[in-house]
Amino acid sequence: MSLNTIYPLISLTPQTNRNVLAFLRLVIVCLIAGAAVSSRLFAVIRHESIIHEFDPWFNFRASKILTEQGFHAFWNWFDQTAWYPLGRVVGGTIYPGLMVTSGLIWNVFRLFNIPVDIRNICVLLAPGFSGLTAYATYLFARELGQKTNSKGAAQTKTVGETGEGTGLWAALFIGIAPGYISRSVAGSYDNEAIAIFILMTTFYLWIKALKQGSALYGSMTALFYFYMVAAWGGYAFITNMLPLHAFVLILMGRFTNKLYVAYSSFYAIGTLASMQVPFVGFQPIRTSEHMAALGVFGLLQLVAFVELVRSHVSSKQFKLLLQIGVAGFTVLAFGALVFMTKKGWIAPWTGRFYSLFDTGYAKIHIPIIASVSEHQPTAWTSFFFDLQMLIYLFPAGVYLCFRELRDEHVFVIIYSVLGSYFAGVMVRLMLTLTPIVCIAAAMIVSSLFDLYLDPAQPDSVDFGAASVASSIASSSPIEEFDASASGSAAGSARKSKKGHSTTSSVSSVSSVTSIKSTRSTRSSVSSTSTAYTQVPCISAIYGADTRLALISAFTFMLLLFVLHCTWVTSTAYSSPSVVLASKNPDGSTNIIDDFREAYYWLRMNTKKDAKVMSWWDYGYQIAGMADRTTLVDNNTWNNTHIATVGKAMASKEEVSYPILRKHDVDYVLVIFGGLLGFSGDDINKFLWMVRIAEGVWPNEVQESSFFSQRGEYKVDDEASSTMKNCLMYKMSYYDFDKLFGGQRAQDRVRGQVLPQVGPTLDSLEEAFTSENWIVRIYKQQQHSSTAKLKPQLTNRSSTLLARCDSSAAWLVYYFAFNLGLTIFNKRVLLAFPFPWSLTAIHALAGTIGSQLAHANGLFSAARLSRNHSFILVAFSILYTVNIAVSNLSLHLVTVPFHQVVRATTPLFTIILSIIYFNKSYPFQTYLSLFIVVLGVALSTYGDYGWTLPGLLLTLLGTILASFKTIVTNVIQVGRLRLNPLDLLMRMSPLAFVQCIMYAYLTGEIDRVIVFAQAHMDRRKAAALVVNGIIAFGLNVVSFTANKKTSALTMTVAANVKQVLTILSAIIIFDLVISPTNLLGILVTLMGGAYYAKIELERKYASKSQDVFMLSSSHLVEPDDNKDARKHYHYTKRMNDDDNDDDDDDNDDQQEKDDENRYPRPIDLHPPAPHPLQINALLTKQRSFTLAPADRDLEEGVHTPPSDPPVLKIVSPR
Repeated sequence: MSLNTIYPLISLTPQTNRNVLAFLRLVIVCLIAGAAVSSRLFAVIRHESIIHEFDPWFNFRASKILTEQGFHAFWNWFDQTAWYPLGRVVGGTIYPGLMVTSGLIWNVFRLFNIPVDIRNICVLLAPGFSGLTAYATYLFARELGQKTNSKGAAQTKTVGETGEGTGLWAALFIGIAPGYISRSVAGSYDNEAIAIFILMTTFYLWIKALKQGSALYGSMTALFYFYMVAAWGGYAFITNMLPLHAFVLILMGRFTNKLYVAYSSFYAIGTLASMQVPFVGFQPIRTSEHMAALGVFGLLQLVAFVELVRSHVSSKQFKLLLQIGVAGFTVLAFGALVFMTKKGWIAPWTGRFYSLFDTGYAKIHIPIIASVSEHQPTAWTSFFFDLQMLIYLFPAGVYLCFRELRDEHVFVIIYSVLGSYFAGVMVRLMLTLTPIVCIAAAMIVSSLFDLYLDPAQPDSVDFGAASVASSIASSSPIEEFDASASGSAAGSARKSKKGHSTTSSVSSVSSVTSIKSTRSTRSSVSSTSTAYTQVPCISAIYGADTRLALISAFTFMLLLFVLHCTWVTSTAYSSPSVVLASKNPDGSTNIIDDFREAYYWLRMNTKKDAKVMSWWDYGYQIAGMADRTTLVDNNTWNNTHIATVGKAMASKEEVSYPILRKHDVDYVLVIFGGLLGFSGDDINKFLWMVRIAEGVWPNEVQESSFFSQRGEYKVDDEASSTMKNCLMYKMSYYDFDKLFGGQRAQDRVRGQVLPQVGPTLDSLEEAFTSENWIVRIYKQQQHSSTAKLKPQLTNRSSTLLARCDSSAAWLVYYFAFNLGLTIFNKRVLLAFPFPWSLTAIHALAGTIGSQLAHANGLFSAARLSRNHSFILVAFSILYTVNIAVSNLSLHLVTVPFHQVVRATTPLFTIILSIIYFNKSYPFQTYLSLFIVVLGVALSTYGDYGWTLPGLLLTLLGTILASFKTIVTNVIQVGRLRLNPLDLLMRMSPLAFVQCIMYAYLTGEIDRVIVFAQAHMDRRKAAALVVNGIIAFGLNVVSFTANKKTSALTMTVAANVKQVLTILSAIIIFDLVISPTNLLGILVTLMGGAYYAKIELERKYASKSQDVFMLSSSHLVEPDDNKDARKHYHYTKRMNDDDNDDDDDDNDDQQEKDDENRYPRPIDLHPPAPHPLQINALLTKQRSFTLAPADRDLEEGVHTPPSDPPVLKIVSPR
């Protein structure tokens, strides 16, 4: 067989060829970097140099502090204008890498006397680092094509096998891929701006360290890991990715000294370095997210020790020692992990990590995480939108890694799997998937282009069987695993037969040239070419037409990819979000600058210390552009504070006004898009405000109340009264109807016609509305029209109300109603020996009472799904079955024995709580429960007669009672969060029907009829009615106490109630008991008091760990800053005066950042309001004109267009 070339080759010496290729690579990489930077400048060219979105505004503000006041001031910065009145310790609660990077660049420019504004550095930082990311990706992808010898050095290869082509294609793809551009356009000054560069550099250095076994490269990996920790919270991806790679290599039998050196040097130095970041601190050794890295580090030490022992002992002894060592290490490691987790030394996974494995976790338990659009699951269309054709090539590139499974290819496969999964469950993590997609796609594109651009062209081929067999026999590669090889060469290697050259020309991935991997030796291509001498494979491409067709098709696809990336970048990802744009009917662009207009108005027309309340989305922008104090912002560290704002927005003015006064709010800002069609307004976000507020105040704010009768989210005539009367609805639609000339107003976002009469405001007055009605600002009224809204609560009455609604108070009510019902039955009702009928009367009273309460508006009924309704039906069956089992067991055991067994209900409650809810209790709790059970046993000591069936039934009844108490608590504080009256209203009819059915089946109804005919009179009928009323009150109190405390507390209270009943019988009915019974009563009361003491200590201990304390370094002397002193004392009073109900088992998040819910005393003579120079116009609008040199505030009447253009914006999220 003879070969020639399909196109003429230039005759170059090997050295000249290498020099030319090196120069071309440098030029190509620079061009790619230039393309990456320039493609991200659309926003600057189209608008101006401005910071985008929300978080970047805080980062920009922090960078200004760093450059203007120095690193020390930045590191100790306490921001009193954020999270009023709490404030925020900024230096210890941020990742400073981004700000330090910008500050370093700014100081370098100053060093060379180049005046540059820090704003321009912040705006252009992300595009600049995108060029560096392209180069880092090039280095990483290049390593995938390079093989190393046993000493870790790169083997001498021709250009095609060094991975240069893969690296260049990967750099090109990452440079313009929308999945990365979305977080790195000019103005997107967020942590991700530098994080992807650090991520790829860290991975590149890890592969180098692994292939060469170099401690130097391992240390460099650790240093870049430290940079990543300081720059982005996503550093946990590296923290778990590298250990997982090392662990998989160990499982594959690829443990080598190189792996040991690389990982040990990385982990030791990287962990110590990461702990120097204040926001991270001791997390690397105390949180679950970091335990995998520590475990793999320990496993590597064990494997290295095993390898050392193997060389010194016999195989039989080694096998025994290995079994003992592995078993011992596993038991000790697992035991230590469990023990340290139970002791609290190792923190559990955070909510954000749980949401990665359970996409519904955040919505149920931490709504504030689910409310962020970036944390939503990714729509499948987003993969094509952000990756275009790369998503098709991605699986093929991963397949190539399986064809030649070296250590670095294993890393790519693991990265591909994890990146794909995480990008699927959280749209934000598309950013981490994009680099590996680009690399995998580059592998396949590079392979195909190398194959089809190969100049080798065979003249003729004998396709006879003998020839083919001879060819295969002479040159077929043999895939084998070299167990003695080290480093990445320990994978599968392709070997040629003796006598054949192993030098390649240009093909970088020769494995794709033949599906069956058949190879044969090529002859010399051309005597005039020394660059292409011996090629060890036949491309099997025989004509220029075939090559041209495929190359043309791929080139066309690449051009479409470039066009798609350019369009997406220009249209979707280059909008500053603070400056919007829409298309006019004539096709021209209409710039909408309402956000900056409103923030500038705040900055120029309000007092310097004015407090602005808005939803947390806008906190950073208000602080950055308006320079005003905010209640909440995008840091979201205090869930209760955010829930307070949500409650104010979701409540009537009568409820919202005290909240505004309590927090010294001067202005309230809302975003409204109903006029222009801006879909990102607060009405569309409103349900998240409701859900977050409901998580803290489930009795006062309920999501179901904001839906129409048909269960729809409406703002028109069908909207619920709760929706129409809430503060958010009123502020959004206030005076909106007057824009439509007497016709009914229409909301263009929701496509609904609003009620004829618009809402009115009593406690707020409109202060400013932007030109297009997107931003509306309201000022709190300070005159007599708000007198009716001012709370009339004094300090004493506030405290009294708080104590009357505390958990201890509801337990007192529980005991009182129980004793009252017992005494009433004994004194008045006398004998009514029909338990099912009496329970049915109680259920009927509960039905009537709860319906009357609902009719009078005392509570709102929740909207339940079919599954929730089934849960309540099952709960009602559990309720009645528990009564039936208890009554039946009383016929088989004596009463004292029955009471002793039932006294163990708290123990079963603990067992069920541990099994189903993973709760833990201190030893003192178990001791107190033992004392209570012992006391009940002594107080009811008597004739202990029992049978085996009776014992089993009594135990079953005890377990059912525990389970019923737990379910009652879960229904009220879990996902359903039912109001106690709502639960009673739904349960009572079901219980009534079931009790009547049981009474009929047991023949009790016939006996009741006989009893009524013989003994019933008006007095007994009235007694039954009163009995039902008392039982209704007892049910309400019991459900509420269960909700306020916990299931375990209620079971303990039931035991204490039992002995209190005996004690009351001694006092009132002269009951005679033995000294043993009296001792039991005293022991039970002591045990109950001890349990209460333990629970109170647990409550205050958990709260004290999370109370926000101001360190002495952040206190300002009174002479320097009186406001700071006032702020400190007010914060301290809020913490000290906290006396809310005990929810330690119900709502841990509420305890962590709990605040005093009751308003502080209102100043009935507030200072005169600061005069605002505004026109008393209907819309009170301002037009904001942006000039190149300055911005002028013009006041005047602005008449909205009769048919304003609908805003059509492609959201970058």
